[in-house]
Amino acid sequence: MAVVTTGGNADVYVVAPLAPAVPNDNAFPSLRGTLRIQAQERDWAASAREATDKLNEDAEVTSKTAASTIEALLYELRCGLSCLADEGTRNRLRCCDETAMRTIAAELLSWKDRNKPWLPPWLEEDVAKLVAVWEALK
Repeated sequence: MAVVTTGGNADVYVVAPLAPAVPNDNAFPSLRGTLRIQAQERDWAASAREATDKLNEDAEVTSKTAASTIEALLYELRCGLSCLADEGTRNRLRCCDETAMRTIAAELLSWKDRNKPWLPPWLEEDVAKLVAVWEALK
């Protein structure tokens, strides 16, 4: 900081340095968190579109379960088997037919290869537990 005087008895100016052009890592933490969440949601939307496209492209195997129900289940199953405590999740699972469950199981098992921190890998044992719950709900 510099002080500039112009002589006389009244004119005194203080010149402050400019703020850095690039904010430090701690600047705008809530904005960074919001942007990270938005990126995760975009990735999830792309994954859901891929799963729906895969389901719709398979003309030989048709499912009576709505694609939106499958997408909703996959979204909820990101939390693991604990989401089955929710009545809405169990109702969606109850609505699934065998073709839909095969699609859901294949999608859950493919999460291991995706390397997304917000997409937990599902083991075959976890998928088997999900199928057992589905069979009990039918």
